[in-house]
Amino acid sequence: MNTTEEQRAKSTALPHAIIQKKKGVSIVWVIPLVAIIIAAGLVYKALIEKGPAITITFKSAEGIEAGKTKIKYKNVTIGEVKTVKVNPGLKNIIVTAQLVKEAGKYLTEKTRFWVVRARLSGGSVSGLGTLFSGSYIAIDPSLEGEAKQDFQGLEIPPVVTSDLPGRHFQLKAPRLGSLEYGSPVYFKGVKVGQVVGYQFSNQKKDLDIKIFIDAPYDRNVFDTTRFWFASGLDMVLDARGVRIDTQSFVSMMIGGLAFANPDQKIQGPLAQEGYVFPLYNSSEDAMAMKYAHKEYYLLKFDNSVRGLSIGAPVEFRGFPIGQVVDIGLEPAWEYDRMMIRVKIEVELERFRQLTKSNEAPINTLELMVSKGMRAQLKIGSLITGSMYVALDFFKTASPASIVRHDGIIEIPTIPGSLDELTGSLTALLDKLSKVPLEEIGSAALDTIHNLDETSRSFKKAGDGITELVSSNALKKAVNSLNLSLEQIQRLTFELEQTLPSAVDSVSEKTIATLGRIEKLTASDSAVILELNRTLKEFSRAAQTIRRLADYLERHPESIIQGKGRK
Repeated sequence: MNTTEEQRAKSTALPHAIIQKKKGVSIVWVIPLVAIIIAAGLVYKALIEKGPAITITFKSAEGIEAGKTKIKYKNVTIGEVKTVKVNPGLKNIIVTAQLVKEAGKYLTEKTRFWVVRARLSGGSVSGLGTLFSGSYIAIDPSLEGEAKQDFQGLEIPPVVTSDLPGRHFQLKAPRLGSLEYGSPVYFKGVKVGQVVGYQFSNQKKDLDIKIFIDAPYDRNVFDTTRFWFASGLDMVLDARGVRIDTQSFVSMMIGGLAFANPDQKIQGPLAQEGYVFPLYNSSEDAMAMKYAHKEYYLLKFDNSVRGLSIGAPVEFRGFPIGQVVDIGLEPAWEYDRMMIRVKIEVELERFRQLTKSNEAPINTLELMVSKGMRAQLKIGSLITGSMYVALDFFKTASPASIVRHDGIIEIPTIPGSLDELTGSLTALLDKLSKVPLEEIGSAALDTIHNLDETSRSFKKAGDGITELVSSNALKKAVNSLNLSLEQIQRLTFELEQTLPSAVDSVSEKTIATLGRIEKLTASDSAVILELNRTLKEFSRAAQTIRRLADYLERHPESIIQGKGRK
């Protein structure tokens, strides 16, 4: 058998495969089906657990990086920045971030975002940890308000977050002073709050300063609480000495506020959230009693008002009743001078306390002016030269009455004590300028010469007295005096015997003599008139001799040559 046949015989002996179609699903498809189910589950879980996507608008992207910058709440990560891009107008930066699901219900219109970085504000340093870990975006969540996903980021971090217990209040102030975000608020020297913001009011005349008082100190804020600036160093120099007041070193450097409550008798209820208070310049202004009813009066001064400023006090015998609100000029050409017009504000309740009268203010004022009440400028401080307006009664004041000018009552004034002193000194200088000082000096020189000659004469007389005391003649005179005393004693004894009878006759003669003397010494008697004439002649003669002596002293040659002719 050849090879071909053998191959055929072998092929015929091998079994043949039978192909049959199997019913059902192949196990091969189980694996991809399981993979699809797992993937779908993962996708569903991711969709279910995925938090909200938000956009935050900032003015700058400093410290923000896509895929790196985290969003944190109390240092716990709750989201991540996905993209950072510039808006179409190239004015702001739009940051897209993804948050965790649990944060969704806290995304409301009152939720706030800001970038945390190292900052120095309000006397404290914050965000130092970001120097190593990098900046992050902080969130202040809130459940109040409608849901929102587009936010405007804060450029300045909020000083107080919504989870901090306490209350917000608002202060009305004409200026900001040295306050800024984070400036402290003190109560009895303890820091109890801080400034959280400020902005102009609707009228743009005042500033609205927002503050936050921490709990439980907010229970000390009532409707009648007074707030004032505690910035810098407050030094007062008055009659009680020098007083220095400040809250702390921090307030001296960066400014601050303080508040206190007045007397318990006038204390109101607890202040509600957002209550508006006025802000005073100092504690003295804040705690002073304030009255709502005020009247305005006009004063006119003819003298200088240097040292008087707006806000200067108005006092009645040292009792404060108001302040100066305006100073201006008013011409008075009929008198060829310029008047100073001063407008004052008087708290009427204080004035009524002084008068204790139920009459109308105008009637009371008329009565007081008729009794001599006038306004006067006085110096309040010799160091600063500041002046104030004093109301008082002056007995020497000229009669005056009140006058109305455009509905404002004018109170009469008198010159100040300094002006009176200046006028007196001027009058005295005028009188001194009229005194003939040269003639008085010449007469004084002559008097000195005469006194010198007189002293020489006294000296000679003293020498003579010395010689007289040491002489024998004085001794003899003393002996004679002793004999005379003995004789006087005898005479006295004789007078004691004869005096009673002689006294009556002597008295009559004495009375008659005194009558004649009175006639002789009368102002219209001939003797007195002749004596006055004689004294005048002696005076004229003395003046002639003095002029002659003066002329001879200046021209001694005239004794020989005679008086030359001019």
